[in-house]
Amino acid sequence: MTYWFNVAVISIVYLIVHSYFIYPISTVVLSKLKKRKERDAESLEVPLTVLIAARNEASVIEDKILSILHGNYPLSALQILVGSDASTDGTDEILDRMAQSWPQIRSIRFEKRQGKSAIMNALSKEVRSEWMVSTDANVLLHADALSELMHTAQREKADLVGAHIQYQSLEFRGVAWEEDSYLKFENALKQAESDVFGLVIGIEGGCYLIRTKAFPSIPRNALVDDFYVNMHVLSKGGKTAWCRKARCVEDNAVEEEEEFRRKLRISRGNFQNLIWFRKIFFKRFPLSYSFISHKVLRWFTPHLMLFALVLSLYPAWMGEIFSRAFLTASALVWILVIGPFKGSGAVKSLRHFYLMNYALWKGFILYTKNQGEYVWEPTKRKQ
Repeated sequence: MTYWFNVAVISIVYLIVHSYFIYPISTVVLSKLKKRKERDAESLEVPLTVLIAARNEASVIEDKILSILHGNYPLSALQILVGSDASTDGTDEILDRMAQSWPQIRSIRFEKRQGKSAIMNALSKEVRSEWMVSTDANVLLHADALSELMHTAQREKADLVGAHIQYQSLEFRGVAWEEDSYLKFENALKQAESDVFGLVIGIEGGCYLIRTKAFPSIPRNALVDDFYVNMHVLSKGGKTAWCRKARCVEDNAVEEEEEFRRKLRISRGNFQNLIWFRKIFFKRFPLSYSFISHKVLRWFTPHLMLFALVLSLYPAWMGEIFSRAFLTASALVWILVIGPFKGSGAVKSLRHFYLMNYALWKGFILYTKNQGEYVWEPTKRKQ
C-alpha cells in the first residue's frame, strides 16, 4: 500500500519537474540544433494598423505613440488607432493634440467603461488593413520592432507573431528581479517552441502582430485576452510564431502586493481559457503536448503539491523514510519562505515561486466560486 503512495508522490513531483525543467530544457536544446531561417533584407511596406486600448495612461501614452512613429516602419503604411476607455486623467487631450500633428493617429473615446476586451473588439472592427498589431500603452517599441514582426510573419507564414518584451529594470527592489528572471526564462522557451514546433503557447499581450481576419471576438468577461487570442488562432489551425528581434520594453513590476494582484487576475483567466479551449487536449502533437507541458501543468502545480503532501501524510505515520524526508523538506521550505531569511538570495526566489503558486491556487478558488472583478484596470507599475 505504502509503495503506491510513494509512486504517486514521485509521479506528481515528476509532472512539476517536467513543466519547469524537462520540457523547457529539452525544447531549448532541440532549438539549438535547428537552423533558423534568415529573413530577406528588403523592406516591407505592408499596410499595418496598431491598436492600443488606453485607460488613464497620460503618463506614458505620448512616449508610447512616439516609439511607434519614430520607428523604421514606413509612415505611409501605418495607422495608429487608440481606444480611450473613459479616461479621466488627460489621456484624451494628449491624443487630440498628437493627432493634429500626426495624421496616422486616430483616437476613439468610449464614454462608459468597456474593459480591454470590449475596446479591442470595437477597434478591430475599424481596421481595414490585412495586418494589425495589438500593444499595451506602457510597452515601448524599439525602432525595428514592427518591421521584424512583419518579416517573421511573412517568412514563417504565421497568423500571429509575438514580440520580445523585456523589463526596463529601472530598479531591482521588491519582486522586480524575480519577475525579470522569469520573463527571460519564458522568452527563451517561446523562441524555442517557435523554432522546434512552429507554434507558441502564451504570446504576451504587450505587443503582437496578427492577421486581421484571424482576430477573434474576445468574450467581454475574458480576464486574459492575449491568451484567448493566442489559443483561438491555434484552435482554428492557424500558425503562431515568436520573434526575438522584435524588441519592446515594459516598466517592471516592483511591489509584491501589486504583482500578486496581477497574477491572481491572470490565474482566474487561465482557468477561464482552460474551459474555453479544453478541446486542445485532443489536438495532435505538438499542440496538445506543448499546451499541457508549458501551461496546464503549471496552472495545476499548487494542486499537485498539496496532493503530494496529503499522500505523504499516511505512510509518514508508519515510519516510511521517503515520506518523512518529503514532509521534512516541505516543512523546511515553508519555514524559509515565511521566516526571517525570506528576503535573501535563493530564498527570495523560492518565496516568489510559492507566492506565484498561491496566486494560482487562490485564483482557481475564486474562479470556481465565480468571484472577483471582471472590469479591466491597468496594473500599477514603476514608471
